[in-house]
Amino acid sequence: PERARAMSPGPRRVLFAIPQLDRDGPDRVLFELLRALDRGRYTPSLLVSEPEGHYLRQLPGDVEVHVLGPQRSRRDRYPLVRAARLVRAMRPALVFTTLRMNLTMGLASVVFPRETRLIIRQANDFTADFDALVRQRRVWHRISRRLVIASLRRADAIVCQSAAMRDD
Repeated sequence: PERARAMSPGPRRVLFAIPQLDRDGPDRVLFELLRALDRGRYTPSLLVSEPEGHYLRQLPGDVEVHVLGPQRSRRDRYPLVRAARLVRAMRPALVFTTLRMNLTMGLASVVFPRETRLIIRQANDFTADFDALVRQRRVWHRISRRLVIASLRRADAIVCQSAAMRDD
């Protein structure tokens, strides 16, 4: 490992993506990852939809922040084209996503640079969430469930919080 690290051309760029970095549990997890990341090996960037939030104001100064903009419509909620353009321009080694950015980046990953890897952090129990949603709006949520599954399949790795979530 030391030899491989010595041959590396420098820190690898990692883009973290989350809708907002406010006060929720996934927000805190991502904030702690951004703070603890070894800057000798990685250069962190952050992609958010909302330009404000509790943890966003506390980020280390070296974290470059990209804002997609407010969510006025369903297209703004899942900004595939804007996210894909940013990844293609940045060419990060890794994109790490959570919450609804999993769907956005999973679908956008079709046009990611070849060397960019996608890691999805699943924050909720997939089956239970969709079972409840399908009861509310049957057709729409069945379609969205298929899109989420397609996104998960595009990932190079999926981070789960428990064995039960992994099995799901």
